[in-house]
Amino acid sequence: MKVIHKKPILFLLVGLVTLAVAGAVCWKLFFTTAEAAVLTGQTTYGSLAKTIEGTGITMPADSYTYSTASDTEIEKVAVSAGDTVHKGDLLYVQDDSEVDEAIDDYQDQIDDYTDQISNYQDQMADLREEMAQVTVTAPISGRVQDVAVEAGDTVKKGDALCTIVSDSQMVLKQYFSYAYEELIYEGMPAVVSVPDLMKSFDGTVTDIRKVERVTSEGTRCFAVTVTVDNPGALAEDMEAGAYLSAGGEKLYPAVEGKLEHQGSKTITAQCSGELLSVAAEDYGKVGAGDVLFQVDDSDYQDQLSDLADQIVRAEDRIATLTQRIAEAEESRGDYTVTSDIDGKVIMVMVREGETPTKGRTAVMVYALTPMSITASIDELDIDYIEKDMPVRIVRSGAEQDTEYEG
Repeated sequence: MKVIHKKPILFLLVGLVTLAVAGAVCWKLFFTTAEAAVLTGQTTYGSLAKTIEGTGITMPADSYTYSTASDTEIEKVAVSAGDTVHKGDLLYVQDDSEVDEAIDDYQDQIDDYTDQISNYQDQMADLREEMAQVTVTAPISGRVQDVAVEAGDTVKKGDALCTIVSDSQMVLKQYFSYAYEELIYEGMPAVVSVPDLMKSFDGTVTDIRKVERVTSEGTRCFAVTVTVDNPGALAEDMEAGAYLSAGGEKLYPAVEGKLEHQGSKTITAQCSGELLSVAAEDYGKVGAGDVLFQVDDSDYQDQLSDLADQIVRAEDRIATLTQRIAEAEESRGDYTVTSDIDGKVIMVMVREGETPTKGRTAVMVYALTPMSITASIDELDIDYIEKDMPVRIVRSGAEQDTEYEG
């Protein structure tokens, strides 16, 4: 039996129908034109301006509030509320004696610091004077004796370092009877006899003192000093006697003496510190100006530096106090108060004789022109606001409104 399959034929028919529908739709979309409708209207003209409104309170463009400078007494009130004042007019006066007290205190401190600086400067001068003595030199020519220190020792001002004797000449002091008073004179030649050396030396009378020394025999005597050149053999404390010649007569002393060095000088430290070097040596001969000792001056340098720093600090303090005095003087304007503007006194909160708390409002002054208004507007309108754009201001009145330009 022969079987016939019919499904492919059915599917083929369905496909043909689908293609026919799709083609009709495409033709409708792309190859046909719809008929357009015409819309009509009328053109008009009008304003695009936007009015922005806000309300506010008028305030003076310039105003001053004056507050009390202190809690001192109000000495005078020169205005009342409602008064018209001009710039510079007196408003009120408050006791400013505390300003004077502050200035006096600052000045006292300045005087103290000035005295301190003077004292520091005196100390520095003394230190510099001592520093000039760190190098010790021989004041006279002679022979060194009694060296008391060595290098490395620490000395204080006034300590004895050594002695220098001038032995190029020797002096002999003797006493002659007043019977020879008119015969003996300075510059008179003398002969000095030294028993220890069994020699005599020529000398000269160099000093006469009219003292009164009485010997055991009752002879009244005066002092005569004879100077003799030292050939090198004469030494201190040698017994000696000198006679003088007057008119062929030899005048002998009632009291003889001993030879002494013409001069001697004890060398003392004029500053304090460690001895860096010692050039002096016992029995050594030195000339005037020779260096004998050298003292370390580092401690003096440190003291000078410290004093200089203290002076700078004191000077800085004086500058600060001087500035405070200037500020105090400037603050007097807070006690004698004048108006800074032309305007009207709106409020007076003080009276004469009272002592208000510091910083309390005393007087308020408003300038009458120009005035300002701070108005609140919708934040959505901020893009329409520009600086310097004109503003029409309307003041509402009981009977009618008043307009101003701003």
